[in-house]
Amino acid sequence: MMHRSLVAIFLCFLVVSFYGQARAQEAETAPEGAPVVQEAPSGTNLTDEESPASDIAEAVPTEEEVGVDFAEVLGYGGLVGYAIVALSIVGIALAGIFFFELRQGALVPGNLAQETEDSLRKGDSKTALDQSRASQTFLGHLLSSGLETLGDGRPEARNVMADASESWMNGVVRRIEYLNLIATVAPMLGLLGTVTGMVKTFAALSQATGPVDPVKLSAGIFQALVTTMMGLTVAIPILLLYTVLRNRADHVQAMGIATGEKVLAALPDDLASPRGSSDS
Repeated sequence: MMHRSLVAIFLCFLVVSFYGQARAQEAETAPEGAPVVQEAPSGTNLTDEESPASDIAEAVPTEEEVGVDFAEVLGYGGLVGYAIVALSIVGIALAGIFFFELRQGALVPGNLAQETEDSLRKGDSKTALDQSRASQTFLGHLLSSGLETLGDGRPEARNVMADASESWMNGVVRRIEYLNLIATVAPMLGLLGTVTGMVKTFAALSQATGPVDPVKLSAGIFQALVTTMMGLTVAIPILLLYTVLRNRADHVQAMGIATGEKVLAALPDDLASPRGSSDS
């Protein structure tokens, strides 16, 4: 599973990086024909329409005209931004897989519980064991573990079922932990992009011998803000999905244990007694 996640991250990184670089290069091409403001000769009276201030006001775009394309923003994020986007794609894909796998109806099927319970009521523990072994579900794993040790008594079977449920839960948590890892790494990558952008900004300041070009300064600051925003945008929903999935796994575990104990309670007491107790 870990190898598949790494391959998916690498492929997403390549695709998004190529697309972002292409769009960023297009965005860097400034349109020609920008208005040039000229100073008026001294002693010349200008009307409001002819003043340089009016030309500047016309040159400044309004809020409706200002728009930032996603690919352009991603281009300012650089390699760090591409890595964050790749993490978001992998995180959403993993969350979808985990939501599909942690369905209560698929892990704790009611028909299996009913069939096994009916077999135990008839005193046929062997058929109940075969039914639970044939089911490749969480409940089937619990019932098979408990029924295999039912000869040692119902309390011992319950303890074995509890251990089996904890083992299953540990495996689920290890898989879901990938989402927690993504939610932790994404803001750290955003912080890395922030530091990188500020380094570029201060490098431009230190190397300037005259007036500092505001375009060079804004590029570094823009990268710092963009990567921070991207990291938080990915980390917050992924962390929420991780919490929801963890709670769902806990609910499925509790339902599986409760259903398994209910099924074991259907076995008659004389058949559920430990071996040797009836002989003494």
